[in-house]
Order: sequence, then structure tokens, then C-alpha cells
Amino acid sequence: MAVKAPADKRFKRGRVKTPRKAARRWVALLRPLVKWSLVLAILGYTTGRALALVTESPALRISNVAVQGQRHLRAGDVRARVRMLEGANIVRADLEAARRRLLGSPWIADATLRRQLPATIEVAIEERQPVALARFARGGLQLIAEDGVVLGPVVAARSGFDLPIADGLMPVPGRSLSGPGVGVGIPARVDPERAGLIGRLVESLRHEDGLLALLSEVDVTDVEDVVVLLGDDPARVHLGHEDFARRVRAYRDLAPTLLQHVAAIDSADVRYDGRVFVRPARGRPAPAGQP
Repeated sequence: MAVKAPADKRFKRGRVKTPRKAARRWVALLRPLVKWSLVLAILGYTTGRALALVTESPALRISNVAVQGQRHLRAGDVRARVRMLEGANIVRADLEAARRRLLGSPWIADATLRRQLPATIEVAIEERQPVALARFARGGLQLIAEDGVVLGPVVAARSGFDLPIADGLMPVPGRSLSGPGVGVGIPARVDPERAGLIGRLVESLRHEDGLLALLSEVDVTDVEDVVVLLGDDPARVHLGHEDFARRVRAYRDLAPTLLQHVAAIDSADVRYDGRVFVRPARGRPAPAGQP
């Protein structure tokens, strides 16, 4: 009869993981990693090739720069400032650098550039409007805008401006108003407060029939008192700094009556409601009631 001896636990064999099971687990972990690595590699390659085709395609080279919004500038002048865009790839073209070049023109107050696939850049500009012909000791007559930017000298191509001659405009320190730099790079400026005063004067008279055509010269040396010459009348008319149209109209309507009392008028002050103070060309000032 066989007798089963009790097993000695000291010699019991423990459970040991086989190398095969460990290898299967590593394979299970690595398989999706390898799979997605291959997917990403293929995706990166195809994306790179697609970008290369786009950036190197002759069909996407800029062949047309369409300009709109210009009134005083010629479209060719605007295109000349962004000539570096011609032939460039429309996707990679640096439109911000082109915009900065456009804003280097004193005539251009703002500019917007847009891509129009496949090969056109649309350029919309906003021009500054001249308000006067500034008179300086050097540099002759210069067109100025309401914000004080000096647009450049009066030339034959722009001689059609019917603008007053302005005195008393103070140059901004450090900005030259004459020489080859005018109109190139950073625009030269004059005091914007005085230039803006002329702009308000011109705009005010523009809305009154015939008044703007009378304005021949303006002096803004004193920002509180604009002085003007009207037509062929040599009298200096003091308008103050507001209500320009009404005051010019008042002097225009009253001048014939005033000249019945004085031979010639040196200056007239219309800043006070209901009264016009006249200084004869020779003699002491004499008040005249406004009809």
C-alpha cells in the first residue's frame, strides 16, 4: 500500500512568468506606438509635399496688383511702392512689409492689402486730403494735410488744387521741410493743431455756397484767432477759432457798407456777435454796427 508523503512547502516551486508572456506584453504596447509613428510620418511627408507644391507653384505667383481708393496718386505710383510683391508666391508674400512701404508715402494715410487667389493682391488705400498751400521761408509752397503731414511741393501735375495759402504753420522739430527727403520715407510734419485749425476752416466754408472760393490766404500764427484774406480784398479779417462760415459771411455782406465810411480797411474783427470792429488803412479803429 502506497503512502503519500506530505509535501514540504520549503521546496514548493513558485510561479514564474515565462519570457514569452513578457514579450507579448511589450509587443502589445509597442504595436500602436509604431502604428501611429508611421501614420504621423506619412502625414508629415504628404503635408510637406503639399506645401512645397503650393509655395513653388507658378500659378500662385503674384502677377497683378489691383489698386483702389486713389484720387491724387496714380495707380502706378502705388504699385511702384510694393514692387517686391511682383512674382512672389501669394501665400508667402509679406503683406505687412508691403503695407509699411505704402505708409511711407505722405499721401497715404492708411492701406489694406488682401490676397485674391490665385495671383492677385488687392490694395485699398486711404489718401490724405490737402487743405492748404503752406508758405515757408525755404522750400516754397508745400501741400499740407489736416493732420499736419507735408504732402510735398506744388508741381504741375497737382496744380489744380484750389486751396488757400497758409502762413504761421510751425514745423515739428527734427523734421525737414525741404530737400530730397520730402515725400520719401517718413513724411515731414507741421504743428497738427494749426493744420487742423485750417482743416476746420476749409470744411466749414465748403458747405456755404461761394465762401470757400473767397478764401485766398489764412494765417494761423495765433491758434485762438485765425486771420484770413478774402478774394481781392486786402483787409485782414479776424475770425477767432470757431463759427467760421457765419463770420466770413457776415464780413462779406457788410464790407460794401463799411467801405462807404472808410476809404480802405486795414483789418476787421468779426469775433463779436452783433458788432464788427474795423481798423481803417490809415487812422484809428472805428466800430461799425452790423446790419
